Amino acid sequence: MRMLVPIFLIAAAAIFMLDQAGAFGLGWIEPLFWPGVLVAFGLESWSADRRRWAGALLLAGALLLANNFGALHWGLERFWPLALIAVGACMIVERQRA
Repeated sequence: MRMLVPIFLIAAAAIFMLDQAGAFGLGWIEPLFWPGVLVAFGLESWSADRRRWAGALLLAGALLLANNFGALHWGLERFWPLALIAVGACMIVERQRA
């Protein structure tokens, strides 16, 4: 599980390089990419026993995926302030535990 994020990054870079070379179009991958990055980091954090971080990242990725596919009807401009608040709160909790 610890290799998930590096493998994901290498695969994403290879896909983007092929797109730049004109091998295919990435129109189908754009709604998946950034939420997929959050989900990948969430899975990586889950395997490292950072459950709060993992939960926040997985939730954010799932919400963004749902929004990108039309299941939710709100834009990123409403989401990102809440995401910053959640990240800050998680950081405070983690540092108080240490």
